[in-house]
Amino acid sequence: MINLAEVTRLTELAQSFSIHRSTGRFERGGWAETSSSDISAVGVINPASPRQIQQVPEGDRANEMVVFVSVTPMYVTRKSGSGISDVLTYKGENYRVASVNQAGAYGFWTAIAARLGGQ
Repeated sequence: MINLAEVTRLTELAQSFSIHRSTGRFERGGWAETSSSDISAVGVINPASPRQIQQVPEGDRANEMVVFVSVTPMYVTRKSGSGISDVLTYKGENYRVASVNQAGAYGFWTAIAARLGGQ
C-alpha cells in the first residue's frame, strides 16, 4: 500500500484548521461535557461533491458541506456515548463532523462536515 499521508501536508494543498473535541456523557437534559480540547490540524479542504453528500444523513444536508482530509483523527458521535461529533473550525466558520472514513492503510482520515449556524 502507498501511504498518501504526505499529500495532506503539502504546502501547495494543505490548509490549517482546528478541531474542538468534547468528551462527557448524556444525562437528563442533554449532553454533560466533562472535558474538551482544541487540536490544531492541517489538511486538504474542499467542498463536498454531490456523491459525497449522499453519504450523509438527510437532516445534515441542509447546510454547506465540506470535506476535510488530514492525518489527524476526526470523530462523529461515538457509540459508547463518550464523545459527541468534533467541530472543525476553518476560516472562522464552524462545521460539525457528519461522516468519517479512516483510510488507515493510506495514512489519513476523511471527514464530511456540515456548516453550523444555517446558510
